[in-house]
Amino acid sequence: EVNPENFIKWTLPALHGSLDSFLFDVQANRIHPRFGMTPLAWERRLLLEFGSRSHRLVRVDSTFKLLTSPHAKVRPTRELDRRKGVYVDGRYYWNEKFATSTSKLCNVEVRIELWHASVIYVNFNGNWLIAQARDGSRLEGRFDREVEMMQREEARQLPSAAATDRKSIAHAMKKLRLLEPQHWDERLREQCMEEYLLYSKLGMTEALPAAVNARALEYDLGMPRTSDLALLTCIDKELGLVGCDVLAVDGQAEGNEEDQSARVSGPGHTDSEEEAVTDDDFL
Repeated sequence: EVNPENFIKWTLPALHGSLDSFLFDVQANRIHPRFGMTPLAWERRLLLEFGSRSHRLVRVDSTFKLLTSPHAKVRPTRELDRRKGVYVDGRYYWNEKFATSTSKLCNVEVRIELWHASVIYVNFNGNWLIAQARDGSRLEGRFDREVEMMQREEARQLPSAAATDRKSIAHAMKKLRLLEPQHWDERLREQCMEEYLLYSKLGMTEALPAAVNARALEYDLGMPRTSDLALLTCIDKELGLVGCDVLAVDGQAEGNEEDQSARVSGPGHTDSEEEAVTDDDFL
């Protein structure tokens, strides 16, 4: 409730316009008690008496704006690579005349253009040249202040992003994956099978018969499988094809339907007692 940003009403152009109007319109046309006239009239009188003295005026021309542009950070010079250009703030800037440099690397003075982030000024062979950013499409129309604040925000987000990633589920799964050697040793399954074969001959594998690993010596486990006969029975029931030829898998092509049902369902089962087989039974 005391944050001043929540109570901002004046923008910079509005504040400048208000002060400019007060200083050069309102105040300049009020009679000053010391002069007995307005400051504007007093200034006109001084110009008539002493002249304009134009030699003391500061002209805001291209030279003035160029020489008052700030240098690049840390140091005013940068190395010029005649193949890549000038590297400033993480980007290379290029001008066609850089290729005419007699040396592969040389130091040049660099100034930043505050109002156009995709260009800089380089003093090359005594002349100031405009160098364009090689990836200037991302910076086109941006101010240097905008790009600087963007880079600061990215730098602030890097540690927090790293801390968030360390606590993420994906990072935890990756760390667990590091503890699973089968991801890094392709022969692990084969080595375990060799050990199982050796220890099974010595009777030193599973402690209880119910815990026997029926697929211990299968190299490629893949998906769990079931018997072909039961799979054919499931397909036959789903399609509604009750035929003798589909179930005749024991080499007996001829026979009655009751015998084949008995082979499928097992002894002691009838058609009325037989339960429907679903996909879950095979998976």
